[in-house]
Amino acid sequence: MKNLESNFISIANKEVHNPTFPFTLQFLSVHEIQFESNLPKVKDLIVSGDNKTASVYYCVKDEEFFFHVLININAQSDMYIKWVNVAPYHSCIFRAISDILTIDKIVSRLNILKPTEIWANNCDPTKQNTKYRNDGFEIELDQSALPFEDKLLALLEYLEQDKESLNSLVEDCTLYIKVLSTFYNEPLPGGYFLDSLIIEKLNSLNIKIDFVLYISGRSIE
Repeated sequence: MKNLESNFISIANKEVHNPTFPFTLQFLSVHEIQFESNLPKVKDLIVSGDNKTASVYYCVKDEEFFFHVLININAQSDMYIKWVNVAPYHSCIFRAISDILTIDKIVSRLNILKPTEIWANNCDPTKQNTKYRNDGFEIELDQSALPFEDKLLALLEYLEQDKESLNSLVEDCTLYIKVLSTFYNEPLPGGYFLDSLIIEKLNSLNIKIDFVLYISGRSIE
């Protein structure tokens, strides 16, 4: 599998070094791909569930979105780039905050869930006079280039493992998922799709969802 992954990246790297798609030329005229050890910096390589395509996501200098190269792999002997585009970055974070319970009491009610960050009322973690006004915690499973729907579904399935703990917090805490997205600056930057399965899980867990959208980057002329 490692050799196959190297092949995918090698094919995608050729497009970065010697563009063949007009969009690549246009994009690289206003943005730079990050390099690491003299190679284009790959954030993620994701193979589709049906093993028909591989997505290579490159880090873009000073930006959170990714340059995305999609490779067709129906036949290993005839792999080729299907298309290129810019993929947004999505951060899906579950948060539980309370004006009633202290962080110690909140965390004591958890059985399976493991917070990735906790805070207490009036603390100033950044030392820049930005004190929290409540106690709480958050969980972010990953910071990969996975699409929004995949990240959100994975987070919901993780939370479902400890539904009992969430039920014990619902009266004293605000439970919600915050989605922070950075889209590329283009006429139709994109949006979100919530299918019936995701809506059902949000409802079952009694969790709200909040969206924050950022538009970034220099547009192609």
